[in-house]
Amino acid sequence: MAPQASPCKLALSMPAQDLARPFRDHTAPRLGADRAAFALRLAVALVVVALTAGFGREMVDILAKGGLSVLEIVMAVSFIASFFWIALSAINALAGAAMIATGLAPGPTSRTRHGRPHLGVALLVPTFNEEPNLVFGNAVAVLKALEGHATDHRFSLFILSDTTDPVILAREAEALRAAQMEFGAACPIHYRHRANNIGRKAGNITDWCRGWGGGFDAFVVLDADSLMSDSAIVALADALAADSSVGLIQSVPRLIKAETLFGRMQQFATAAYGLPLAAGQALWSRGEGNYWGHNAIIRTRAFAASAGLPQLPGRRPFGGSVMSHDFVEAALLRRAGWRVRMLPALTGSFEETPPTLVDNALRDRRWCQGNLQHLGVVGAAGLHSVSRFHLLQGVMAYVSSFLWLMFLAAGTALALQAGAMPVDYFPEPYMFFPSWPLIDSERAMTLLLMTIAVLLVPKLAGIAIIIARRKAWSTWGGLAAILGSAMAEIVLSALIAPILMVQNSIALLRTLAGFDTGWRPQQRRAGGLRLGTLVRFHLAETVIGLGLCAAMAAGLTPLWLAPIAVSLAAAVPISALTSIASRRPRSHLFAVPERLDPPHVLQAAMAHGTEIGRAATAAEMPALMSAVGERLGLAGQPPVPARSSTK
Repeated sequence: MAPQASPCKLALSMPAQDLARPFRDHTAPRLGADRAAFALRLAVALVVVALTAGFGREMVDILAKGGLSVLEIVMAVSFIASFFWIALSAINALAGAAMIATGLAPGPTSRTRHGRPHLGVALLVPTFNEEPNLVFGNAVAVLKALEGHATDHRFSLFILSDTTDPVILAREAEALRAAQMEFGAACPIHYRHRANNIGRKAGNITDWCRGWGGGFDAFVVLDADSLMSDSAIVALADALAADSSVGLIQSVPRLIKAETLFGRMQQFATAAYGLPLAAGQALWSRGEGNYWGHNAIIRTRAFAASAGLPQLPGRRPFGGSVMSHDFVEAALLRRAGWRVRMLPALTGSFEETPPTLVDNALRDRRWCQGNLQHLGVVGAAGLHSVSRFHLLQGVMAYVSSFLWLMFLAAGTALALQAGAMPVDYFPEPYMFFPSWPLIDSERAMTLLLMTIAVLLVPKLAGIAIIIARRKAWSTWGGLAAILGSAMAEIVLSALIAPILMVQNSIALLRTLAGFDTGWRPQQRRAGGLRLGTLVRFHLAETVIGLGLCAAMAAGLTPLWLAPIAVSLAAAVPISALTSIASRRPRSHLFAVPERLDPPHVLQAAMAHGTEIGRAATAAEMPALMSAVGERLGLAGQPPVPARSSTK
């Protein structure tokens, strides 16, 4: 990659889309009917519906002896509505595992061949009050790797800052100067700062499209904590250049830099189970895939013409700017005639994960609000049916937690009701045979175990793929480490699942009650959580759990609720223990290839981040003092980087 001069502004129109009217981009190629996609979707739908119908019928039969009460109807409806998504995940994982085993999972295309266009690609890093050393260290590492990669594509990188904190803004200025020293006069890093965070991240990208988008064929979105190897970025550019019908290609990131027990568990689960799930979804979504907001390449003019986000009607939390913009942008691109694809087998795509249960729940509150906004988008004119399904799937990610909570609440209420009423085996006079309790506990337990088995299918499919690749065992720490980590993940995730169920339900109820979560920077590093903070945050789970434990001790609720009750009652210690950080874990528990053999781009990013921080520290003190004074109202405006595309 040759160094690029600082680009001049080349404006590109990006109108907000009208959701009430269909739209087609006249530059999008005409797409023929995809009969294979229809057949695959029909097959998946039939299997998922059949599974849901079978399990649902069994649940209704168990509950319906003697008629269905209101509580039993709540249980049946909650179970059936939730089980559909469990069944879909299981089928996705099985189909994806089959694709991987046969080598058919979608992956990168061959290198750019003669006659294919060579793209001008912008790497966009939107940042909002993030750690500058992380942002600029990642940027330098990616660009240095691309410099050494043989490709005819041209790359430039934009740091798109919406930072409002004057201290961080001053540090960004010094980090930029330190990063520029790595490249010399022809630095391919360009910086732009917006004083107003209009439209949040989506507005930041829109502002770039309208200002500089006309100068680039495509752009890759990288979050402040995400990384991609040079090979992955070039493979995305090759794939986009090879298929003129595609408007967006999404990679499947692996998690990196996890230090806490919670983070390492998430990292292992994503690495072990994520690929079959993604491959299965890619199988039936095909050209109607989804977008996750980062680590994806997008055709610039297609995006600008098709995916401008409108303001949603009404007040927050449902109205205003679209928060979970990615699903909506993918749906609008497909509506306009552009394909949206996923490449699950592409390697070299990475991101970080929230370090603690608390941080994960806080992020979910923001995502929940954004996903519920999609209820106002799902009926937009002209959307593809699969795009509508993706939008509803995002909504159900949080509604399902509430449905499971309702299922458990109704079941507990039924048990308490039964416990408060003495059993009358001869309710009618002159009965010769007793009237036994109607719920078949053995049948109910069988259904519970079968439901757990379906829940475990994605995990078992992922582990089976790893075990089948014997030569790769060492990259996971060996077979014993793989099996031990899988069992530990199953146990720990089962302990955490009820806590997440309650937290997601709280997020849903907060949004429905009108609370706006806003947009705050995500916590990237583990920090000590005070006991008081944990107690307040997990108060609801603790109270529910202690109540269930007391009811079980009194013999009022069934023992099958014990694991859930213990998990909820112990939410505070579970959250505290899983938030403990260990930079160098002594065992291979939750070992993944990215930890045992860190990818080169990650090692380079951490090294460059340290160097940039060291170089910037000496120069930044006057600016930082001025910025601190500004924050305290003791000084004028701090020095900030120039608000332009120039270096």
